[in-house]
Amino acid sequence: MRRIFHFFVFFSIVSSLYSQNSETERMYQRVVESQIDFERQDNNYTLMNITFIDNRYNNIKFTHKEDIILNTLTKRQVKTKAKRGIDLIKIYPLQVLEDKIIIETLSIFHKRKRIKIYGKSTYVFKYDCEKGEYELVNKIQRMI
Repeated sequence: MRRIFHFFVFFSIVSSLYSQNSETERMYQRVVESQIDFERQDNNYTLMNITFIDNRYNNIKFTHKEDIILNTLTKRQVKTKAKRGIDLIKIYPLQVLEDKIIIETLSIFHKRKRIKIYGKSTYVFKYDCEKGEYELVNKIQRMI
């Protein structure tokens, strides 16, 4: 009986962690899609480079509806490509503030040791109890 109870507790913890992780991935996908749409208003890039400050999300597979190639780069790859110069979207870890989740992104040009920030976006998600998922309630996108 104890083994069944321990198995049930373990299974419930693992399933809750997995569901939270998939929800986080969905939020990051929404952020990347919105950021790409915003940046495509000014330029017509077909290659977008993305890097996460938190390396846990480097394996998220992003899909976009247009002809855009998305590269998720690690810190080491950014460092090697920065010698020639690289445009990239830097995504910061999510922040929890009261009942909201905030994700911030920076659009930067990185060449050698010089970094030029040319855009910043903030995305705010709030949990919707009726739908059972996080919804994007506010986004502030601006070019510097």
